[in-house]
Amino acid sequence: MAVDLAAVIETTLQKRQEHRYQSAVLLAEDLRRVLERRPVLVRRIGPWTRLWRFAQRRPLVVGLLVLLFVAVGSGLAVSLVLLGRANREVERADQAEQFVERLTDRTELAALRKELEEELAIDSAMGERFQAWHDRGDRLLARRQAHAEFLAQLRRLALPPGPDTPAATERRREAERDLRYTQARTANYIRELAEAEAAGDAARVEQAKSTLRDARDIEERAAKRLADVGSVRFADPAVQAMHDHVRALVDELGAFAERRPNLTTQLAGRLLWRLAGRVVKESVEQHKSAWDTAIERIAAPEGRYGGLRIAPQEGLVPLGPDPRSGLEEFAQLFTGSLPSRLEGGELDYALDSAIVLVLLPGGEVKMGPGREVDIAMQPRFHGIPPVAAVRLPPFFLSKQEVTQAQWLAIEWSSPAIEQEPDGSRRRHPVEHITVFEAMTFARRLRLAVPNEAQWEYACRAGARTAFSFGDDLTEIRAHGNLFEDLPIAETPPDGFHRSAPVGSYRANGYGLFDMHGNVREWTCDSIGWYDETHAGPDGRRATSSQRSFVVRGGSFLTGGAAAQCWWRESEPPGHRFGDLGFRVARSVGER
Repeated sequence: MAVDLAAVIETTLQKRQEHRYQSAVLLAEDLRRVLERRPVLVRRIGPWTRLWRFAQRRPLVVGLLVLLFVAVGSGLAVSLVLLGRANREVERADQAEQFVERLTDRTELAALRKELEEELAIDSAMGERFQAWHDRGDRLLARRQAHAEFLAQLRRLALPPGPDTPAATERRREAERDLRYTQARTANYIRELAEAEAAGDAARVEQAKSTLRDARDIEERAAKRLADVGSVRFADPAVQAMHDHVRALVDELGAFAERRPNLTTQLAGRLLWRLAGRVVKESVEQHKSAWDTAIERIAAPEGRYGGLRIAPQEGLVPLGPDPRSGLEEFAQLFTGSLPSRLEGGELDYALDSAIVLVLLPGGEVKMGPGREVDIAMQPRFHGIPPVAAVRLPPFFLSKQEVTQAQWLAIEWSSPAIEQEPDGSRRRHPVEHITVFEAMTFARRLRLAVPNEAQWEYACRAGARTAFSFGDDLTEIRAHGNLFEDLPIAETPPDGFHRSAPVGSYRANGYGLFDMHGNVREWTCDSIGWYDETHAGPDGRRATSSQRSFVVRGGSFLTGGAAAQCWWRESEPPGHRFGDLGFRVARSVGER
């Protein structure tokens, strides 16, 4: 008000007429305005001053307006906070719903892998199951990009990089091991390509190039996984868990889509499906004459099989009888080239020859030594087992241990320790595998790992002595590859420091090789007593425990005692050793 009054007085005292009030009425009006706290006419003021003057004149009204504004503002602020919370909850609910979908897909992927490992095989009756399996796999792979986008969406919520947690450190170590393994495999395939180019083998060069491309893709993916470990962290443990699961799903789908014909990839299922579609034509129809002849020989009442009548077996090709044992032999079609008979009737094997199965006649096997055992020939751990009689129906058993070449015919890479870049060890037994890997390989071919009764029956070949050839340990060198008890630098008498090519020693009475020595062999039986209940007519025990599986036969790392027909050891199913391989069996009841 003092400023307005000063303006009225200053205007009244102006010297020039045109600057003073033009009448007493105007002066009276401004004085009244001063008293009423209203803006005077002779002074221009801004909107804020006018508002302040109005507040001075109407304090009650302005107070009510202020309270109303505060109430509305507070309500709006609360509403905005609640709306933000609601939006975050909706976003979290949407994330949770999407995560459930990803979790479901990961469960489905695990089911597909399990089905491929344990159920799907080269079988003409599985066409519809293979079709359904591939349809499910295609649907999963079609959602892979959506999973990757959801992963990117989650990562926008991540914290800045920081030090690794203990869990991230362990994941990093595992990723580093995976990368080193893939790098070693890539180096092997580079050497294979160089050798193929040097040899001028065009077909082998193309195969090596394709394999090398796959190996480099896998190595690149392993390097990305290593770079990603521990780099993405979240404040919310629930979001961290969600992120880690989705990242694992994206990685697993990437592996599932890889162009590897082994393990549990989409290509593995496609290759098995393709072979299943060819199996009847290529093993039964194209070899009908050989099957008819073999079936009639087997069914002869005076023959080794006592009139057994079998049907053509999918996947097998008749090779005729062994000239010494008289037992019928068959090649597994998809595990390599078919061996031919030499002039004397013996099989002529190539480096990549297929698995040969011998049809063994049924009979009774008395498991165990059945006699007093010299202290030097007794086992240190499991003790001498009691004798138990088991009657077995006829069954097929591979003539030799599964070789590295036969393994590679179905799998993408060999786990064997003893490998040579030039392929010279392809006829050596595949080793350094677990019993479950052996079972998976066999199942894919509609074969099986033999049980303990089948193994001992085949090893004895009708004998009741410590070895299939008698009791004289000094004769073992002609029948099996065993520990030489010599310094490693010296050349052993048989020329083999470690494993020998399968079939390098004398066969037993059933024409089976390496039942004594070379590599120890897995059986499908858990360790247990012989008098336990059998699961079926094939002699397998119904032991439910899978903590340890029976191993038979001895190896190049064991002495003669471990090569006795009845000798048994056991190993945990996940163990790998450079002297541990397997052979395969098959029921005659299979098609």
